Amino acid sequence: MIIGIDPGKNGGMAALRDDGQIMRISAYESDTDFIGKIYAWNRLLPATKTRCIVERVHSMPGQGVASTFSFGRSVGFIHGVLTAHELPWEEIIPQEWQKILKIPKRDKNESKTAFKRRLLDTAKKMYPNEPTLNLKTCDAVLIAEAYRRKMFCGKL
Repeated sequence: MIIGIDPGKNGGMAALRDDGQIMRISAYESDTDFIGKIYAWNRLLPATKTRCIVERVHSMPGQGVASTFSFGRSVGFIHGVLTAHELPWEEIIPQEWQKILKIPKRDKNESKTAFKRRLLDTAKKMYPNEPTLNLKTCDAVLIAEAYRRKMFCGKL
């Protein structure tokens, strides 16, 4: 089982089986919400066969000090919760998972919203029958799928 996690205030998480079948998808809106969802998922998923993949993020130019600090705190919180639940985790940078899935880089003329919609379209093409895919959860699905391909299919 692979759990892809897109950190942030309005983050998303997705659990895929090794064969690529989506088991669960969920958005979360706060640290408390994340704890509740991980707790519930952890009860259903055996930790010895589960790997969590967290997107490695960093501050962006022009981002305020307070928002950068808050975002970093949230990411550290996710790492701590996963560790406390004895769920093995590692990080993947956006460029790596996007390269694995052959997603073209964001062009300087492409808005962040347009790029995010392109990621959602990519996820919907991979999983056309998944009704819970949305802008909050698509990155998590793609992160999990990229890791699955890297580890189980040898596709880089």
